[in-house]
Amino acid sequence: MPKRSRNKRKEEEQISEDSSSGIDLDSSDELSADDDQDVERNANGEEIVNVDFDFFNLNPKIDFHAVRTFLKQLFGDDYKYFDLSSLSDIILDPSNSNIGTTIKTDGADSDPFAILTLINLKNYTSKPSLKTVVEYIINKLQNSIKSPEFLILFQKILQINDSKTIALVINERLINLPVEVMTPAFKFLLKETNTNDSDLKYFIILSKVYKMVDSAISDDSDSDSDIEMDSSVTSKPKSKSKSKHKKTKKNSANQQEFEYFHYEDIILEKYALKKGIYSYDTVLQEVDSRRVFTNYGVEPHLSLILIDKENLEKSVAEMEKTFPLF
Repeated sequence: MPKRSRNKRKEEEQISEDSSSGIDLDSSDELSADDDQDVERNANGEEIVNVDFDFFNLNPKIDFHAVRTFLKQLFGDDYKYFDLSSLSDIILDPSNSNIGTTIKTDGADSDPFAILTLINLKNYTSKPSLKTVVEYIINKLQNSIKSPEFLILFQKILQINDSKTIALVINERLINLPVEVMTPAFKFLLKETNTNDSDLKYFIILSKVYKMVDSAISDDSDSDSDIEMDSSVTSKPKSKSKSKHKKTKKNSANQQEFEYFHYEDIILEKYALKKGIYSYDTVLQEVDSRRVFTNYGVEPHLSLILIDKENLEKSVAEMEKTFPLF
């Protein structure tokens, strides 16, 4: 049974008509209109679609491949560092508290369009796949000249009661899924944490941001300067009646501006104990192959947000005001 079912309001934005077989959740993929959905057009001729979003508990019999694909998407080109299948098994294992929500549109047996879940890091050293993720995070913090305090705090929390007070939060979805559907998902996460794992006090949230970069094949392309780690994310959410992506230019001070894949991260960062943005180690896909406009490519980066339970509760309360569920 779904946790909750709500009707998505009409979105005044272009929805891709291209549907694909199977599940492929690359950052360029979008929620598609299918024949069974109520498709209309607004005054500007743009398609508007009514979609019912259902919220389900994690289901190891149904969700394994989708969870694995979401993890691959989240870790970007560094995904080969990790045992994604083992991590998926840990996430879906009921003995690991099984806290989390999937968001679907075609019943419990369909592929999810989003997942929000967590993994308690207690005794993570005994789980090789989870240990690799923790070491990856520590490595990112160690290699950033702006993250010494972040590193010290993270390592200190890991040492408390065999790390059972901190959880790794996985939050990923299709690129154009409306942010409003994540508000109830975060509410479920808090409720389930309080009920099933009350020892949790801290959360390290993995997410992604991106920057728009000049195309290497553009006539007027400029060379980009190196990114300074832990740069502040400066973009703001756009109106839903406009395109999901917008050109971002460097200012006169050569500062790099980042955009959000997940607008709720704006609120989470506001209440974070520590936060940072980091380059992926591996680049398998050139930014020009991710181009969404003629003159710009998309360069994704890893985002880390460390937050405690009290401030997560404040964040979710603000999400309810900022991103109410239709």
